[in-house]
Amino acid sequence: MSVRVVHGANDGRWEMVGKTISEVRRLLDELYNLHPALTAWVNGISCNDATVLQEGDNLEFGKVSGEKGGVQDFWTESEVAELFGASALSDLEQAGIRPSQVAVFSKSQISNWQQTRSRVASACELANRPVFVDFSMMTLRVAEGEFPINDQVRYRLLACLARRPNHFWTVDTLKREVWDDVHGETADATVSREMRRLTSSLRELGITSIWPDSKRHRHALLTT
Repeated sequence: MSVRVVHGANDGRWEMVGKTISEVRRLLDELYNLHPALTAWVNGISCNDATVLQEGDNLEFGKVSGEKGGVQDFWTESEVAELFGASALSDLEQAGIRPSQVAVFSKSQISNWQQTRSRVASACELANRPVFVDFSMMTLRVAEGEFPINDQVRYRLLACLARRPNHFWTVDTLKREVWDDVHGETADATVSREMRRLTSSLRELGITSIWPDSKRHRHALLTT
Protein backbone atom coordinates (compact mmCIF):
# COMPACT_ATOMS: atom_id res chain seq x y z
CA MET A 1 0.00 0.00 0.00
CA SER A 2 1.69 3.16 -1.16
CA VAL A 3 1.50 6.93 -1.06
CA ARG A 4 3.03 9.19 -3.68
CA VAL A 5 5.38 11.72 -2.08
CA VAL A 6 6.63 14.73 -4.05
CA HIS A 7 8.98 17.61 -3.30
CA GLY A 8 10.37 19.45 -6.31
CA ALA A 9 12.03 16.89 -8.60
CA ASN A 10 11.88 14.23 -5.87
CA ASP A 11 8.96 11.99 -6.77
CA GLY A 12 8.35 8.44 -5.58
CA ARG A 13 5.88 5.98 -4.09
CA TRP A 14 6.40 4.83 -0.52
CA GLU A 15 4.68 2.46 1.91
CA MET A 16 3.35 5.25 4.11
CA VAL A 17 -0.32 4.29 4.45
CA GLY A 18 -1.40 4.76 8.07
CA LYS A 19 1.51 7.07 8.88
CA THR A 20 1.16 10.75 9.71
CA ILE A 21 2.70 13.54 7.67
CA SER A 22 5.00 14.16 10.62
CA GLU A 23 6.32 10.59 10.35
CA VAL A 24 6.87 11.02 6.61
CA ARG A 25 8.87 14.19 7.25
CA ARG A 26 11.10 12.29 9.67
CA LEU A 27 11.58 9.23 7.45
CA LEU A 28 12.26 11.15 4.22
CA ASP A 29 13.92 14.23 5.72
CA GLU A 30 17.40 13.73 4.24
CA LEU A 31 16.33 12.00 1.03
CA TYR A 32 13.75 14.66 0.09
CA ASN A 33 15.42 17.64 1.80
CA LEU A 34 12.25 18.36 3.80
CA HIS A 35 12.76 21.66 5.58
CA PRO A 36 10.42 21.96 8.61
CA ALA A 37 8.91 25.16 7.15
CA LEU A 38 7.57 23.34 4.08
CA THR A 39 3.79 23.10 3.80
CA ALA A 40 2.21 19.69 3.16
CA TRP A 41 -0.65 19.16 0.70
CA VAL A 42 -2.62 15.91 0.51
CA ASN A 43 -4.45 15.58 -2.81
CA GLY A 44 -4.07 19.32 -3.33
CA ILE A 45 -5.38 20.31 0.11
CA SER A 46 -3.14 21.88 2.77
CA CYS A 47 -2.97 19.57 5.83
CA ASN A 48 -1.34 19.61 9.25
CA ASP A 49 1.33 17.12 10.30
CA ALA A 50 -1.13 15.02 12.33
CA THR A 51 -2.98 14.00 9.13
CA VAL A 52 -2.96 10.22 8.59
CA LEU A 53 -2.26 9.13 5.03
CA GLN A 54 -4.53 6.76 3.10
CA GLU A 55 -3.93 4.38 0.20
CA GLY A 56 -3.51 6.31 -3.08
CA ASP A 57 -2.95 9.70 -1.43
CA ASN A 58 -0.74 12.22 -3.19
CA LEU A 59 1.43 14.04 -0.60
CA GLU A 60 3.33 17.09 -1.85
CA PHE A 61 5.66 19.37 0.09
CA GLY A 62 6.30 22.95 -0.94
CA LYS A 63 6.30 26.57 0.11
CA VAL A 64 3.17 28.66 0.24
CA SER A 65 2.64 31.58 -2.11
CA GLY A 66 4.60 34.65 -1.15
CA GLU A 67 7.58 32.58 -0.04
CA LYS A 68 10.44 31.38 -2.16
CA GLY A 69 9.18 28.44 -4.21
CA GLY A 70 5.75 26.85 -3.84
CA VAL A 71 2.70 27.14 -6.07
CA GLN A 72 2.22 30.58 -7.52
CA ASP A 73 -1.13 32.38 -7.29
CA PHE A 74 -1.67 32.75 -11.04
CA TRP A 75 -0.49 30.81 -14.07
CA THR A 76 -0.42 32.11 -17.63
CA GLU A 77 -1.24 29.68 -20.41
CA SER A 78 2.41 29.73 -21.52
CA GLU A 79 3.56 28.80 -17.98
CA VAL A 80 1.12 25.89 -17.82
CA ALA A 81 2.27 24.65 -21.23
CA GLU A 82 5.93 25.04 -20.28
CA LEU A 83 5.65 23.01 -17.08
CA PHE A 84 2.98 20.43 -17.96
CA GLY A 85 3.12 20.28 -21.76
CA ALA A 86 0.94 21.77 -24.49
CA SER A 87 -1.69 19.04 -24.00
CA ALA A 88 -2.31 20.38 -20.47
CA LEU A 89 -4.28 23.31 -21.89
CA SER A 90 -6.71 21.01 -23.69
CA ASP A 91 -6.86 18.75 -20.61
CA LEU A 92 -7.83 21.74 -18.47
CA GLU A 93 -10.51 22.75 -20.95
CA GLN A 94 -11.93 19.21 -21.05
CA ALA A 95 -12.04 19.28 -17.25
CA GLY A 96 -14.12 22.44 -17.46
CA ILE A 97 -11.33 24.62 -16.08
CA ARG A 98 -10.93 27.91 -17.90
CA PRO A 99 -8.73 30.91 -17.09
CA SER A 100 -10.12 33.04 -14.26
CA GLN A 101 -8.84 36.09 -16.11
CA VAL A 102 -7.78 36.57 -19.72
CA ALA A 103 -5.35 33.69 -20.38
CA VAL A 104 -4.60 33.33 -16.64
CA PHE A 105 -5.40 30.35 -14.37
CA SER A 106 -5.68 30.78 -10.61
CA LYS A 107 -3.71 28.76 -8.06
CA SER A 108 -6.85 26.88 -6.95
CA GLN A 109 -7.69 25.94 -10.52
CA ILE A 110 -4.23 24.47 -11.12
CA SER A 111 -4.22 22.70 -7.73
CA ASN A 112 -7.62 21.10 -8.36
CA TRP A 113 -6.56 19.98 -11.82
CA GLN A 114 -3.30 18.51 -10.47
CA GLN A 115 -5.29 16.58 -7.89
CA THR A 116 -7.50 15.02 -10.57
CA ARG A 117 -4.49 14.44 -12.82
CA SER A 118 -2.55 12.60 -10.11
CA ARG A 119 -5.46 10.24 -9.46
CA VAL A 120 -5.65 9.03 -13.05
CA ALA A 121 -1.89 8.63 -13.49
CA SER A 122 -1.17 5.02 -12.53
CA ALA A 123 2.15 3.51 -11.53
CA CYS A 124 1.95 1.42 -14.70
CA GLU A 125 1.81 4.55 -16.86
CA LEU A 126 4.88 5.92 -15.10
CA ALA A 127 6.76 2.64 -15.53
CA ASN A 128 6.11 2.62 -19.29
CA ARG A 129 7.88 5.92 -19.88
CA PRO A 130 11.15 5.77 -21.90
CA VAL A 131 12.89 6.83 -18.69
CA PHE A 132 11.61 6.45 -15.14
CA VAL A 133 13.47 7.82 -12.11
CA ASP A 134 12.26 6.14 -8.91
CA PHE A 135 13.66 7.77 -5.77
CA SER A 136 11.69 5.38 -3.57
CA MET A 137 13.87 2.53 -4.85
CA MET A 138 16.82 4.69 -5.92
CA THR A 139 16.71 3.27 -9.43
CA LEU A 140 16.74 4.56 -13.00
CA ARG A 141 14.77 2.50 -15.51
CA VAL A 142 15.56 2.90 -19.22
CA ALA A 143 15.64 0.69 -22.33
CA GLU A 144 19.00 -0.78 -21.31
CA GLY A 145 17.64 -1.94 -17.96
CA GLU A 146 17.53 -0.78 -14.36
CA PHE A 147 20.42 1.09 -12.76
CA PRO A 148 21.12 2.24 -9.19
CA ILE A 149 21.22 5.99 -8.57
CA ASN A 150 21.52 8.31 -5.58
CA ASP A 151 20.05 11.63 -4.49
CA GLN A 152 22.65 13.84 -6.16
CA VAL A 153 21.38 16.97 -7.89
CA ARG A 154 22.14 15.53 -11.33
CA TYR A 155 19.55 12.79 -10.79
CA ARG A 156 16.96 15.22 -9.45
CA LEU A 157 17.60 17.20 -12.64
CA LEU A 158 17.14 14.00 -14.65
CA ALA A 159 13.82 13.30 -12.90
CA CYS A 160 12.58 16.75 -13.85
CA LEU A 161 13.69 16.50 -17.49
CA ALA A 162 12.21 12.99 -17.73
CA ARG A 163 8.75 14.36 -17.02
CA ARG A 164 8.74 15.71 -20.59
CA PRO A 165 11.34 13.88 -22.73
CA ASN A 166 12.50 15.69 -25.88
CA HIS A 167 11.25 19.02 -24.54
CA PHE A 168 13.69 21.88 -24.01
CA TRP A 169 13.11 23.46 -20.59
CA THR A 170 14.08 27.04 -19.85
CA VAL A 171 16.82 27.58 -17.28
CA ASP A 172 14.43 29.50 -15.02
CA THR A 173 11.93 26.62 -15.01
CA LEU A 174 14.65 24.12 -14.06
CA LYS A 175 15.87 26.40 -11.28
CA ARG A 176 12.36 26.54 -9.88
CA GLU A 177 11.66 22.82 -10.21
CA VAL A 178 15.03 21.34 -9.18
CA TRP A 179 16.56 24.02 -6.96
CA ASP A 180 13.27 25.45 -5.61
CA ASP A 181 14.53 28.84 -6.78
CA VAL A 182 12.11 31.46 -8.11
CA HIS A 183 14.33 34.47 -7.46
CA GLY A 184 17.23 33.61 -9.76
CA GLU A 185 19.68 32.97 -6.94
CA THR A 186 21.03 29.85 -8.68
CA ALA A 187 23.60 30.65 -11.36
CA ASP A 188 22.97 29.52 -14.94
CA ALA A 189 26.43 27.93 -14.80
CA THR A 190 25.24 25.67 -11.97
CA VAL A 191 22.51 24.22 -14.18
CA SER A 192 24.96 23.72 -17.05
CA ARG A 193 27.46 22.04 -14.72
CA GLU A 194 24.86 19.55 -13.48
CA MET A 195 23.85 18.83 -17.09
CA ARG A 196 27.48 17.92 -17.85
CA ARG A 197 27.67 15.74 -14.75
CA LEU A 198 24.46 13.99 -15.76
CA THR A 199 25.82 13.36 -19.25
CA SER A 200 29.00 11.87 -17.79
CA SER A 201 27.07 9.63 -15.36
CA LEU A 202 24.82 8.24 -18.10
CA ARG A 203 27.84 7.48 -20.28
CA GLU A 204 29.57 5.67 -17.42
CA LEU A 205 26.46 3.52 -16.98
CA GLY A 206 26.51 2.68 -20.69
CA ILE A 207 23.11 4.27 -21.31
CA THR A 208 22.60 5.43 -24.90
CA SER A 209 18.80 5.44 -25.22
CA ILE A 210 18.60 8.82 -23.47
CA TRP A 211 21.00 11.74 -23.44
CA PRO A 212 20.97 15.34 -22.13
CA ASP A 213 21.16 18.18 -24.63
CA SER A 214 21.39 21.96 -24.36
CA LYS A 215 20.88 24.86 -26.74
CA ARG A 216 20.18 28.56 -26.37
CA HIS A 217 19.95 28.43 -22.57
CA ARG A 218 17.44 25.57 -22.69
CA HIS A 219 18.00 21.98 -21.60
CA ALA A 220 16.33 18.69 -22.51
CA LEU A 221 16.50 14.93 -22.14
CA LEU A 222 16.40 13.40 -25.61
CA THR A 223 15.31 9.84 -26.33
CA THR A 224 15.73 7.44 -29.22
